[in-house]
Amino acid sequence: MCAQHLPRERCAETLADLFGVAVSTGTLDNWLREAADALDSFLAVVAARLRAAPVVHADETSVRSGKAALWVHVCCTALLTLLHVGRRDKATIEAGPLGDYTGTVVHDRLAAYFSYGTGHVLCNAHILRSLNELLANHRHQACAKAFIELIVDTKHRADAARAAGKARLSDHHRRRARKRWDELCAQAAAAAPPPSPGTKLYGTNKGARNLAVALAEHRDLFLAYTRDLALPFDNNAAERDLRMVKLLVYRPWGLGLRLTA
Repeated sequence: MCAQHLPRERCAETLADLFGVAVSTGTLDNWLREAADALDSFLAVVAARLRAAPVVHADETSVRSGKAALWVHVCCTALLTLLHVGRRDKATIEAGPLGDYTGTVVHDRLAAYFSYGTGHVLCNAHILRSLNELLANHRHQACAKAFIELIVDTKHRADAARAAGKARLSDHHRRRARKRWDELCAQAAAAAPPPSPGTKLYGTNKGARNLAVALAEHRDLFLAYTRDLALPFDNNAAERDLRMVKLLVYRPWGLGLRLTA
């Protein structure tokens, strides 16, 4: 039921077909609750090891439980993953490993995440997706294309340096990347100026303005991986760990997750 994402009714039908026994969906729910309860000590160990990790990835995705809207939060490394369910708020985040975390958090700029950890790395994959969306708009196309080229080129240089055993990108290439980044931020801000008093931005113009501000404000967090090649370029690890959740007909006990709100 969990590994193959089978609905309870289909699982009960399969057990009846294979073994000739009638198993109610209520019984299946009870078995899942017992299995989830048995994971408590395991989850405590995972949470403790995540708190001790120097770098963790964090993300969240929306789900529904009946008529209720909830969020599945993830905190993970390459070897550890902890999912917990609640709201998209600080109370839920603090119920997980990030509540007293003291390392570096990789995330996608959700404001709440800046309150946790002692360092931050921002996801370049999110930025590349946002920039790609601007390529269809003639007003922002040239700047978006140049920004994509800069980010991809810098990543390739960082990958080559890592493969060569370097701990960081050379000072020359880091200075050049920051300088070009700042030039493009100025162009982006000029193409997407703030709205005049009493007006609001909508659609692509709003997205372009928000992106221009984020690129300028968080330049060093997007480029953090160039000063320490052990840091990740993106937050795809967290996104991968959440992906299968979207395939489920959501039941907290079926996932073996702990409800925190």
